[in-house]
This record gives sequence, C-alpha cells and structure tokens, in this order.
Amino acid sequence: MVKEDCLNLDVVKQLQDAKDMLSVNWTGEYTVPSRAQYPHMWLWDSCFHAMLNARFAPDRAKTEMRSLLQAQWEDGRIPHITFNTEETGKYRPNHEDYATGKNSSGITQPPVVAGALLYIYAQDGDLNFIRECYPAAARYHRWLKETRDADDAGLLAILHPWESGTDNSPIFNESRDRFLATKPKVEAPPRADKKAVNEAERPSDDDYIFYWGLVEIFKSCGWDAKQMAEKSPMRIADPLFNSIWAQANEDLAALAALLGEKDDAALFAKWNAQTQEALREKLWCEKEGFFFALDLTTNKKIRIRTSSGFLPLYAGVPDAAMRERLLAHLRSRREFWTPFGLPGAAMDEDCFDPCRYWQGPVWINVNWLVQQGLLRAGEYGLAHKLALASEKLVERAGFREYYHPWIGEGLGAPNFSWSALAAEPLIAPDEVFRTPTQVFPLADIAKGSEAAAVYTHPETKEIKPEDLRTVSAGENLLRGALSELDDALAERDYYKSKKKAAPLFRLLAAEVEIVLGKARPGWLDHLRSCDLSALLLHDALKKAGVEKISLRAAPLHYFVTATDEDGAEWALDASGDQFAFHPLSRVAVLFEQAALFLAEESHDGIRRARALSRTLLAAERILRRYDFIHCDAADIEALTAVLKRLQSRLGKTENEKRYGAWLTGTACTRFGIALDGKKAAERAA
Repeated sequence: MVKEDCLNLDVVKQLQDAKDMLSVNWTGEYTVPSRAQYPHMWLWDSCFHAMLNARFAPDRAKTEMRSLLQAQWEDGRIPHITFNTEETGKYRPNHEDYATGKNSSGITQPPVVAGALLYIYAQDGDLNFIRECYPAAARYHRWLKETRDADDAGLLAILHPWESGTDNSPIFNESRDRFLATKPKVEAPPRADKKAVNEAERPSDDDYIFYWGLVEIFKSCGWDAKQMAEKSPMRIADPLFNSIWAQANEDLAALAALLGEKDDAALFAKWNAQTQEALREKLWCEKEGFFFALDLTTNKKIRIRTSSGFLPLYAGVPDAAMRERLLAHLRSRREFWTPFGLPGAAMDEDCFDPCRYWQGPVWINVNWLVQQGLLRAGEYGLAHKLALASEKLVERAGFREYYHPWIGEGLGAPNFSWSALAAEPLIAPDEVFRTPTQVFPLADIAKGSEAAAVYTHPETKEIKPEDLRTVSAGENLLRGALSELDDALAERDYYKSKKKAAPLFRLLAAEVEIVLGKARPGWLDHLRSCDLSALLLHDALKKAGVEKISLRAAPLHYFVTATDEDGAEWALDASGDQFAFHPLSRVAVLFEQAALFLAEESHDGIRRARALSRTLLAAERILRRYDFIHCDAADIEALTAVLKRLQSRLGKTENEKRYGAWLTGTACTRFGIALDGKKAAERAA
C-alpha cells in the first residue's frame, strides 16, 4: 500500500509533461499512441488524443479528427487502425496483412468520435468545424446500427476482441477456447509487440491465433460488413462498447441539434434511449448487481467482472438502485478498489493477472471514463479519488500504457499518449470539484467562511426578477426550460410535504439540472452570466409553492433566499459550480477557496499543495479562456480583496510562492489590479 506522505504530486510539472509528451508524439496529422511500439493511428486513441489537444492545441485536435475521418470507408465504417506505410516494418500485422485494399484494417473500435467532436466544440464553439465533420460521424453511426444491430434490439455486437479496445479481456476467453477447439490452421503474422515489451505483459500466443483466425474469416468475406457479422464465430455485446455507443448517440444528437438537423437529432436520441434500456434489461445481472457482457452466440451472460462493467455509469444507464449496487463493487478492496484505480478484472476472479494487458492492470483511460460517469451520477468524492489515483500513477511511473494495480509500476509501452488523461482534471478541475448546490442558513453562517464572504458583502442588494428577464440573450431558451420545469413540478408537490427548505432546495436544484440537461448543449456557457441561473431557481421555488422568496445580488454573485414554514431564512447559492456562468465569479470563488485552504493549518503539506495547485489551475483555465467584458468597478474591487487574501497566505513552499505569485500576477495584469495599493493605469484587454 502506498502511503500518502511518501507522495509529492507536482501537478504543475505533470501538466507540462503531458503537453510535452503529446507534442513529441504528434506527427503533423495525428498523435501516435507511443513511438516505441505503436506508430500508426488508432480510432479511440485518436479521439482521446483530440480531447486532450483540444485543451492544449485546438488546431491540432481538429487536424487529428480530420485525419481520422479521412480514413472512413465508403460504406461508413471507420477502421480501428490507419497505417503509416513508412512504419510498415515496425509493426505487425500491417496493412498488407489485413489485405483490405486500403491503408487500414477492416474492423472498428469503441465509437468515441461524436464525444470527441462535442468536446472540441465545447472549447471554442467552432460550429463550422462541427458542420464539416458531422456527416462522416453520422454515416459511421448508421453503419454501426445497420451492420451490428441487424435485429434492432439496441445492443451492438463486436466481432473481434480488438474492436472492444480491451483486447485480451477475460470476457473473450470462452469464445477463444471454442475457436481453438476446432483446431484451426492459422498462421498469425510475426509478433513485433513482444520485442518492445515484456512477453508476460502481453496477450498470449493463443490469443493471437484467435485474433488472426477471425481476421482470416473476415478476409474470406471480402470485408463485407454483413457477411462478417453472419460468419464471425464471436458475437459479443460488450458493456464498454455499448455504453460508449449509447453516449455517442446522445453526443451526436446534441451535434445534430446544434446544426438544426432535427430529424437526425430525434433518431440518435432514440438510439441512445434504446441502447440504455437494452443495457439495463440484457446486461444487468440483478442477482450479482453488475453489468456483464452477453455472448450473442449462446445468449448467455459472461459472468466475469471486469472494469468494462462500470462503463454504463459513463452513459448514465443505471437507475439509483443499480448504481448503489454497482458502486459497492467499485468500492470493494477485494474486487476493484486499488490505490491506483480500477484493474481490468476483479482481483478475486481466477483470471486476474496484475501484469498481463487487460486481465488486471490499471488503464488511465478507463479510470477517466468511469470518473466521468461518477461525476454524472453525483458521486463527486469517488470521482475525485479516481482522478487522484491516475495522477499518482503518472507521478510514480510516468505516462505508461498500463500499470500494476498494487504497486503502481509502469507496464507496456512508454510515453503512452492517452495516459495524459490523468492530467485532464488538472486542465479542467472544475469538473472534478463540482459539488451539489449548497444551501446555507443565513443565521448560522460562520464568520470568515466561504459563504460569509458572499452573503455579508456590504453591497448586497435585492433585485427584481423582471430586471433579469429583459437583459438575457437566452430568454427564449430560458422560457423553454421553465416550461419543462413546469411539467416536472406538476407531478410533485415538494413544499406541501412539510420538508425543510434545505432538502427542498436540493431537490429543486436536481430538478433544474435535469431540465438544463435537456437544453441545447453549450448555450449556458455562451451566456457568460449567472443571472439566468438565479432567475431559474427563483422561478423554480415559486412554482414549488414557496411564498417568501427574494433574489439578491452582490459583486460577482447572485443568490436566492427563501423562508421556510418555521420562519428560518435560507440562501441557495446560485453562483455555485453547477450554476455559475459568470467567469469572473468562478475565478473569485476559486481564489477564495485557495486562500481559505491555506489559512487552515491542520492540513498536511501534501494535501495543502495538491488542493492549492488544482484550485489555482482551475482559475488559470478560466483566466485564459474567457473575455471579461462585463466586469464593473465593484467586480474588480471584490476580486482585488480576494487576491490580497490569497497573496498574504502564500509562501509555505517554493512551489506555492512561484506558482501562486505567477497566477495572482496574471489576474492582476488581466484586470489592471495593483495589489501594492497603487492605482492601475488601465485594465488589461
């Protein structure tokens, strides 16, 4: 077991290392997974690379996706490998071995394409790029649906272990053994993978006979997709592949809506709902409380617990009861919970091997995908721990292909690109720090707390809801969201249940989040103000029957207060992480969190440095991303006070001094703030 006090996580260095590695692995057209072993372009790898590059180098991210989509076949499939012919001799099998007549393989991989496109769009709002790429993504989805779900049952079949992305996962053992029992005459290409990596860490020779035997069958079909599906001796509904498929349809529906393709949006939303239902009905095991793969040849569940069973969280599939049972497996130190994240197979399974590829090691992309699912489920603490586990791996062993689950040793290829996903929460830690909207009793706010800094601000004033309605650029969207909220609240009567205001607020906040989730993606970010969130909460409380409501504003902040039936006054933070859209408000809150944390002497140095670095990195991201055109004198004054508190508490370590001074200096330059008391000549552009 690794002790916390022996770690020294320098997240600033880790972030820079991630940037450097991705730059080294960039070819000018795409990012190779690892120059030591994987010199070509892989489908889901490139999607993860594009997401990372969207933060570091947006143009590079777009080039990566264009390169991937240019490899699309005429029938719509996107191959799992596109080969660099100059590297043919370094990797087998190569394009000549596949004999597809193209510079690619003929099978596919988990369809992360739509998710990558939506992720890139969220960074810069380039709708022209989405318009350019959307037709290829839509063709790919139609190809998958037509060829892998011919009976329209909602679950896609994978025909080859390589299509799963989890090549030698134990869920394929039974199919492999059935195939080998026929004593096939298969001569697999020479294996180059064992030259660069220890043989004990790679799939077995029997696995490779199975892999290449399937390819030979597909070659005999002339790579015709429907014949491949009919003749393949392996047809498995994998929870990882199908969860990504479900989420991909949700993402593609969002892209279609952005482009005004209403019929497409409805179709992809329907496919999403169908697959979600199929995952619950066909892959969920009520007895064991887990999602298992389904062998479509025998119509039997493959009852081996693997990390793929947690991927339905990523697509929002489990209901509340399912989720609790599933998370019990995730938290179990006997099954899946290790100091470094999720092993490929449960540690108490007979097939578990801590060093062999997908049979036991930890993969950072799986940690990241499950982390996204935990955030979606509101399990913010678990998500944070999983993100930290990945960071610890990189700190100990660098960006490796996979890792030993107990000791954190790096395994497989070095400088592995998608392992930079460990740094993704450092780039956007606001997603990891996201917490449910908080409710504060105004009478009990402790002096000096985060809440007090907001609610006791001398310039706090009450405002009228109608004043906000007239200035919002998203008024029509707000009206649509409120209409849906009316329908939701009509079925429930929160206030008459005699519950106190605090749980009432929390229930309403959850309801509001559901409604906002149905709106067109990205529109709230583009409003860049938190007035709509406050107004929405105000109206939600009114619809719920709360009578004494007021809407208040302080510099950088909006909040709603209400009085419960006992006369106690409560405040709901309308500028919290889920509802804050004024970027300067986000910066101020993050700086305030850093200052408050530094004032707490009880925390050890490692926790202190980690929390400080992650919080300040979130502020850095906002400072770099947004234009601050709506800041008035009161805004600047409030931010100045926060920066002074932060600056006075920096200095316990050299890293704190260096990074904190640089970031506070950046904020001062950006807004023309002078912390030494001198008046700034002008605000920065």
